[in-house]
Amino acid sequence: MKMIYFNGSAAAKVVIGELTLTAKNATAQGNLVSITIAEAGDESTVAVTVSGNDITVNIGTSDDQHANGIAAAMNGVAASLALCTAVGGGTTAITAAVAKTQLVGGETYF
Repeated sequence: MKMIYFNGSAAAKVVIGELTLTAKNATAQGNLVSITIAEAGDESTVAVTVSGNDITVNIGTSDDQHANGIAAAMNGVAASLALCTAVGGGTTAITAAVAKTQLVGGETYF
Protein backbone atom coordinates (compact mmCIF):
# COMPACT_ATOMS: atom_id res chain seq x y z
CA MET A 1 0.00 0.00 0.00
CA LYS A 2 1.28 3.46 -0.89
CA MET A 3 0.88 6.35 1.50
CA ILE A 4 0.76 9.95 0.39
CA TYR A 5 1.62 12.63 2.92
CA PHE A 6 0.84 16.28 2.52
CA ASN A 7 2.83 18.84 4.39
CA GLY A 8 1.88 22.46 4.07
CA SER A 9 0.26 25.36 5.78
CA ALA A 10 -2.19 28.19 5.27
CA ALA A 11 -1.70 31.69 6.63
CA ALA A 12 -4.44 33.34 8.66
CA LYS A 13 -5.97 36.43 7.11
CA VAL A 14 -8.76 38.94 7.43
CA VAL A 15 -10.33 41.38 4.98
CA ILE A 16 -11.74 44.68 6.23
CA GLY A 17 -13.23 46.64 3.37
CA GLU A 18 -10.40 46.88 0.84
CA LEU A 19 -7.68 46.18 3.44
CA THR A 20 -6.30 42.61 3.55
CA LEU A 21 -4.04 41.39 6.35
CA THR A 22 -2.13 38.12 6.03
CA ALA A 23 -0.24 36.65 8.97
CA LYS A 24 3.52 36.21 8.56
CA ASN A 25 3.37 32.97 10.57
CA ALA A 26 1.69 30.58 8.13
CA THR A 27 0.44 28.19 10.84
CA ALA A 28 -2.33 28.25 13.42
CA GLN A 29 -0.20 30.76 15.38
CA GLY A 30 -1.25 33.38 12.84
CA ASN A 31 -4.79 33.14 14.26
CA LEU A 32 -3.50 34.90 17.38
CA VAL A 33 -2.96 38.18 15.51
CA SER A 34 -5.70 40.80 15.81
CA ILE A 35 -6.46 44.23 14.38
CA THR A 36 -8.45 47.09 15.90
CA ILE A 37 -9.16 50.24 13.90
CA ALA A 38 -9.96 53.16 16.20
CA GLU A 39 -11.22 56.66 15.42
CA ALA A 40 -8.65 58.38 17.61
CA GLY A 41 -5.45 60.37 17.30
CA ASP A 42 -4.40 63.24 15.06
CA GLU A 43 -6.45 64.11 12.01
CA SER A 44 -5.11 63.06 8.61
CA THR A 45 -2.59 60.76 10.31
CA VAL A 46 -2.58 56.99 10.59
CA ALA A 47 -0.83 55.79 13.75
CA VAL A 48 -0.02 52.13 14.38
CA THR A 49 0.77 50.55 17.74
CA VAL A 50 1.42 46.92 18.63
CA SER A 51 1.05 45.15 21.94
CA GLY A 52 1.89 41.46 21.79
CA ASN A 53 -0.17 40.08 18.89
CA ASP A 54 -2.65 42.97 18.90
CA ILE A 55 -2.32 45.72 16.29
CA THR A 56 -4.20 49.00 16.79
CA VAL A 57 -4.54 51.51 13.97
CA ASN A 58 -5.74 55.02 14.86
CA ILE A 59 -7.30 56.74 11.84
CA GLY A 60 -8.22 60.12 13.34
CA THR A 61 -11.66 61.24 14.45
CA SER A 62 -13.17 62.77 11.32
CA ASP A 63 -10.93 62.04 8.35
CA ASP A 64 -11.69 58.84 6.50
CA GLN A 65 -8.65 56.74 5.61
CA HIS A 66 -8.19 54.62 2.51
CA ALA A 67 -6.91 51.06 2.74
CA ASN A 68 -3.72 51.96 0.85
CA GLY A 69 -2.71 54.53 3.50
CA ILE A 70 -3.54 52.17 6.35
CA ALA A 71 -1.56 49.35 4.72
CA ALA A 72 1.45 51.62 4.15
CA ALA A 73 1.38 52.78 7.78
CA MET A 74 1.09 49.22 9.09
CA ASN A 75 3.89 47.91 6.88
CA GLY A 76 6.06 50.84 7.99
CA VAL A 77 6.00 49.73 11.64
CA ALA A 78 8.43 46.86 12.25
CA ALA A 79 6.37 45.27 15.04
CA SER A 80 3.26 45.24 12.84
CA LEU A 81 5.15 43.93 9.82
CA ALA A 82 6.58 41.12 11.96
CA LEU A 83 3.02 39.91 12.59
CA CYS A 84 1.34 40.43 9.22
CA THR A 85 1.53 41.96 5.78
CA ALA A 86 -1.10 44.59 4.94
CA VAL A 87 -2.32 45.22 1.39
CA GLY A 88 -4.73 48.00 0.48
CA GLY A 89 -6.63 48.60 -2.70
CA GLY A 90 -9.53 50.40 -4.24
CA THR A 91 -10.93 53.80 -3.47
CA THR A 92 -13.39 53.09 -0.67
CA ALA A 93 -12.37 54.64 2.66
CA ILE A 94 -12.68 53.01 6.03
CA THR A 95 -15.03 55.50 7.66
CA ALA A 96 -15.70 53.98 11.08
CA ALA A 97 -13.99 52.16 13.89
CA VAL A 98 -13.58 48.39 13.60
CA ALA A 99 -13.71 46.35 16.80
CA LYS A 100 -10.90 43.92 17.61
CA THR A 101 -10.90 41.31 14.83
CA GLN A 102 -8.77 38.14 14.78
CA LEU A 103 -7.05 36.88 11.67
CA VAL A 104 -8.50 33.45 10.85
CA GLY A 105 -7.79 30.37 8.76
CA GLY A 106 -4.21 29.69 9.75
CA GLU A 107 -3.41 26.00 10.01
CA THR A 108 -0.77 23.40 9.37
CA TYR A 109 -1.41 20.30 7.25
CA PHE A 110 0.41 17.04 7.81
